[in-house]
Amino acid sequence: MAAFLGTEIPDLVAAAAIAAATYVSAWLIRRLFLRSVEHAEGRNLVARRVGRVLQAMVVLGGVLGVFAVLHIDVSSVVIGLGAVSIAVSFALSTLLNNLVAGILILADDSVRVGDTISVGGLQGRVVRLRTRATELETGDGKRVFVPNAYLAQNPVVRLDRGKKA
Repeated sequence: MAAFLGTEIPDLVAAAAIAAATYVSAWLIRRLFLRSVEHAEGRNLVARRVGRVLQAMVVLGGVLGVFAVLHIDVSSVVIGLGAVSIAVSFALSTLLNNLVAGILILADDSVRVGDTISVGGLQGRVVRLRTRATELETGDGKRVFVPNAYLAQNPVVRLDRGKKA
């Protein structure tokens, strides 16, 4: 077989096919995910971020597939990525806890913008739902940012349901 830069032509064709399939798959998965949650109020920011994470995971898998077809050893890279991900998860555990709690709060629609809630001695109207914290406006007009993990771990009393957009 013919070779180009030390790599067999069929391997290059296979690598190009994997790269193209990865690009299309990553785009399609992100698009389908965003479409599945587009009807829900207040989920745009979280949905975009989760969609990008899904897209990045597909791209990473595709890159590893291309390396495998081109006979590039990636075992040390994969082991290194595993070690780095463990270190990062420990370092960002509180942030990740709030992020996951925020996604779950948005997914089960237990709290939404416009609701008046009481949690742990705080009472206010939900002004904004973010990935890390929920913003409440108290009766005296002050803004309070409640970490989403706190909302997920404590009883939330919904005093008034806001209008669904």
